[in-house]
Amino acid sequence: MEKQPIELHIQLTETDYYDFLKANYKVRGIYTNLWFFGIYAFLILIIAAVTAIFTGSFSFGSLILPCIFTVFVVAMFYEMKKKSRKYFYTDATISKPFTILIDEEGLEVKSDASYWRLKWQELYNFMVTQKGILIYTSPVKALIIPERFLATGMQIETVSNLLHEHLNVKKIDKSVKIRNYVRIGILIVVVLFVVFTMYEVLSEVK
Repeated sequence: MEKQPIELHIQLTETDYYDFLKANYKVRGIYTNLWFFGIYAFLILIIAAVTAIFTGSFSFGSLILPCIFTVFVVAMFYEMKKKSRKYFYTDATISKPFTILIDEEGLEVKSDASYWRLKWQELYNFMVTQKGILIYTSPVKALIIPERFLATGMQIETVSNLLHEHLNVKKIDKSVKIRNYVRIGILIVVVLFVVFTMYEVLSEVK
């Protein structure tokens, strides 16, 4: 028996688009980069602090990297907020109401600004977040379906199951995963180096 199409009428807000940008940064591994460099920066600060405690001499140069990291994070989120506002109010395909029809063939998207239909094999991937569902048409572009437009938890599950059934989720960019594993490996080496360095410093003090 053929499943009934799912029709969703959506009106996005600037917050919806901002949430998408944050989720997209996560998919692209940018948050992993932040964790990696953040931990590295503050490990350097910890080394300097421990050294200062036991030697009475603090290197203010150790503050440079943590300060740069903090400024970078604040600037990144400010720029992301600025970008979400700019794109939302200048792109009619985002700010205007639209309708998504999901059926066995694929997706149909209709609005006053555009009309297009994509078959399942033309879609890239999808992701279920705490804010709703993102259906990726490319590695960086997605149809945004906020949770409030999915009437019930059952409907979220229905849409998710339909996407799982038809989309090849192995299309997720494997290079992102590989880069994340490499970063974790480097981070482990850095942590071991820090522990060894602190051990050497404390040994000399003693």
